[in-house]
Amino acid sequence: MMRNVRAALAFTLLFTSRASGQDSSGAAAAAGTTSAPEISVAPTKVDVKPVARDAEIRQRLENVLNATGWFTNPGVTVQQGVVFLTGEAKSAEYKKWAGDL
Repeated sequence: MMRNVRAALAFTLLFTSRASGQDSSGAAAAAGTTSAPEISVAPTKVDVKPVARDAEIRQRLENVLNATGWFTNPGVTVQQGVVFLTGEAKSAEYKKWAGDL
C-alpha cells in the first residue's frame, strides 16, 4: 500500500512541477498552441484513515510471505499500521522484496 502512495505522490509532484512551469498569461493560446489545464498544487498534508486493522495487515503479509516459500520462519508484527518483519530470507533479493512489500 505504501508503495502505491509513494508512486502516486511522485506522479503528482512530477506532474505538478511540469504544469507549474507554464506561462499563466495565455501566451501558449495566443501562439496557437493548446495548453494543458492548470493544475493546483498538491496539499502539504494528507489525512489517511486506516482501511485495515493491524491484525488484518499482519495476517495478509504472513500469508504472502509463506506463499512464496522464500523465507524461513517469517514473522510479522504490526503496531499502529507500522510493519516489522523477522525471519530469514533465502537471498538478498528476497529480503529487499519483503521490505518493499
